[in-house]
Amino acid sequence: MPDFLDILHREWPVIKQAPYSFVISILVIASIIWAIFEWRHRKRLEKQTTALVDRSGNSTATASIGDIHVHPSSPPTAAPTVPPVADAPNLAVTRVYRTMVYFKRSTIWSRFDSGSSLQMPFQAIFAEVKNARDDSRPVGEALGVRGELIVESSIGTTEYMPLPWFETECNTENFRFGDTHFLLLAVNLDRSGSIGDWRIVLNHRGFNDSTPGMEMEHFWTAGSEKKVRLNLLHIKRGTVICSVEGLYQLKKGLLDISFP
Repeated sequence: MPDFLDILHREWPVIKQAPYSFVISILVIASIIWAIFEWRHRKRLEKQTTALVDRSGNSTATASIGDIHVHPSSPPTAAPTVPPVADAPNLAVTRVYRTMVYFKRSTIWSRFDSGSSLQMPFQAIFAEVKNARDDSRPVGEALGVRGELIVESSIGTTEYMPLPWFETECNTENFRFGDTHFLLLAVNLDRSGSIGDWRIVLNHRGFNDSTPGMEMEHFWTAGSEKKVRLNLLHIKRGTVICSVEGLYQLKKGLLDISFP
């Protein structure tokens, strides 16, 4: 390139018709060369952009000198559908009772008076739980179900588990299709009925477990229209198979728990 410029400088005076000076002509030639390189650079960028779009599928690309901006245009992918568990249980809280119950041999809560001197009567609130029919599908069994209460109070929200089932020493219950079992929610330890000493009872004895059973140290607190949630946990699957939210109030010693 330097030899070419030296020759061009020496021969320039013989070009009589040249309307521009040597320096201006050099600038023109340089501009032409730059334009050629710029054109080739643009072509190379267009090829790269096209290849990028082909690899990414449904994408659009815009290119400018020196960089490439790629904007995805694919619609968002829907989350995969999780198939339902075959023959899943259909537990439902069908009713809440307030009536007299019986604590037998300090191990079992029962709804039935056996007339034995080894039982103690208490006023209680308990829920009826049924593995109910579902007309849209077959209903399966749930083996090993525990009850849990989540109670709102003035000091915050507290979880209580496992709750006692009736007619069993264990804190789990088995549900086959159509089975109904009863879960203890509250017991009034004031047997005289003059004051309301309402407690949440916990049963720590599992299946084939010698752990001491009942704990009665947790109080229902006074107030009105506070939230309570009853969860039924399937221990084997590690899932909540039924969850219902309700309200409770404790006024003048009278406790009321309701679920919609």
